[in-house]
Amino acid sequence: MKGHSKSKEELSNELQQLRQVIHSLELNNLDIIKRYKKALADNLYFRSIPEMSHNWVYWASKNGDIVYSSAAGETITGYKPQEIQESPHLIKQMVHPADRELWDKHICWKGEQPSQDIEFRIITRDGETRWISHSCQPIYDASEHCLWIGSINQDITTRKQQEEHIKALNESYERLTTYVGEVIFRIRADNGQIIYANTTAEKLLGYSLEDWLSNPRLVFQIIHPDSLGELKYILNQMNQGIDIIKDITLKLIAHDGYEVILAYTSIAVRNQDGTIQYYETIIRDITGQKKLEEALLQSEALYRMVVEDQTELICRFQKDGSFTFVNEAFCRYFSISKGQLIGSRFRPWVLEEDRNQFRHSFKAITIDNPVARIEQRIRMPNGRICWQQWNYRALFDDMRNIVEYQVVGRDITESKLLEEKLQYLGLHDALTGLHNRAYFDEEMIRLDSNRFLPVGVIVADIDGLKIINDTLGHQSGDELIKSAATVLKSCFRDGDVVARIGGDEFAVLLAETSKEVLEQSGKRILETLEEYRATSPQLPLSISIGYAVKSEPDQLLEKVFAEADNQMYTFKASTHESTCSMINDKLGTIKE
Repeated sequence: MKGHSKSKEELSNELQQLRQVIHSLELNNLDIIKRYKKALADNLYFRSIPEMSHNWVYWASKNGDIVYSSAAGETITGYKPQEIQESPHLIKQMVHPADRELWDKHICWKGEQPSQDIEFRIITRDGETRWISHSCQPIYDASEHCLWIGSINQDITTRKQQEEHIKALNESYERLTTYVGEVIFRIRADNGQIIYANTTAEKLLGYSLEDWLSNPRLVFQIIHPDSLGELKYILNQMNQGIDIIKDITLKLIAHDGYEVILAYTSIAVRNQDGTIQYYETIIRDITGQKKLEEALLQSEALYRMVVEDQTELICRFQKDGSFTFVNEAFCRYFSISKGQLIGSRFRPWVLEEDRNQFRHSFKAITIDNPVARIEQRIRMPNGRICWQQWNYRALFDDMRNIVEYQVVGRDITESKLLEEKLQYLGLHDALTGLHNRAYFDEEMIRLDSNRFLPVGVIVADIDGLKIINDTLGHQSGDELIKSAATVLKSCFRDGDVVARIGGDEFAVLLAETSKEVLEQSGKRILETLEEYRATSPQLPLSISIGYAVKSEPDQLLEKVFAEADNQMYTFKASTHESTCSMINDKLGTIKE
């Protein structure tokens, strides 16, 4: 029997069902493809994150096989990712021998604990030791079986080095504060409690660090009543967050009841967020210094009384010349009040010719030669010239720098004038004012040198002086001598040496003078003498002269002088009769 043939309608239904199956298969395949693509994309995404990180990321199976190692691992360890994946024991081999026991005890590595963080050292391919901060996390499946372990490793070498440096600094600080002579406190900024005190604090005040920590109110109990205001000021500055609190003097009562005076300075130490963590405080014992200052104040008051009673001029001034102290004698001498002098740079007007010597002496003051004695002339406000003598003493600081000058002075005008007068008399004739025989002899020796050639010598002698003395008296004779000196002085330059070398005898020395000039000088004397006689007939003045020249180096000036002297006596003898006649005529006129 032939098979039953399907109807058209049946065939159409079967075709529709087949199409539905095919469509269902196509949808299922698309879902598989999508899920595969998504899984692939997720894998690439999650792999890209550790690849961009500076931290070393690796995944390991429970048995220790490395299934993935990021590129940062090579930067940190020096080993390539492929080397790490192909050598499962390489990571443990990199661990520093001193830290392998820690690594072996690392639970997370065995997958027996959710997470575990440790810090250890590794030795890189180049032999360098680096610190690693290691954090790992077991990864479980749906059945809570550990599939693998994910690990993140951060290079903390720099941080560890900084920590070691800070630790060393802290240890150095602790050792330093133990042996320094100052008291070191560390004070909380919020309540003022002392949280650290060095051994010097205990030695000075008698309280240990345990005493300070156990009694937050201890500082309030030992503060002297005179310093309560200063303590409140310090605490107020701390509450306001002031960075530096300094130049505070505190008085405390030590454990044994002894009062100590301290110089207080605090510096704020801030956290990274800017808040003050504590104040580092240095306190210096100035008890002895303060007692010394009090004693100095008392001695200074006594010193001022003594200084004010002195007749000498006493002052002090700073490097810039401004006065810090003057006594009453100083004010009286210059007729200026203390109010005008203190803080001013008053300087008397030193004569121009004395200024260079003053500057030279002043600049010569050093720490090895701190004292200078200076004599100078000043012009007073009334125009009078006065001599002063000043003793300058420089005062130095600890750095050997001059900070102040202490000066004591006195007026030496009278003694200077007397000294000048004595010097003048030692070199001049008291009657005529000309140079005397001592000065003339010294000049003879000085000019007896080839560099002054030629040297002229003139010898002059008053005629008839004995007759004048016998007839009119010695006073008239002295007047005649002075007249002769005036005539001779007027005939020569200031640089020529004109001297009275005896009772009625004069001499003149002329350096670098030729014989012709010398002869002209002799004629000038005689002409001036004639002019004198014409205008002054009271006394009969007559002078005999002689002259000679040293023109050769081998000549002695002493022999030249003798030659001039002989020539003078020759001239005197040749004019003796006429001179005596002139003198007698004059005397006769005077007697009438």
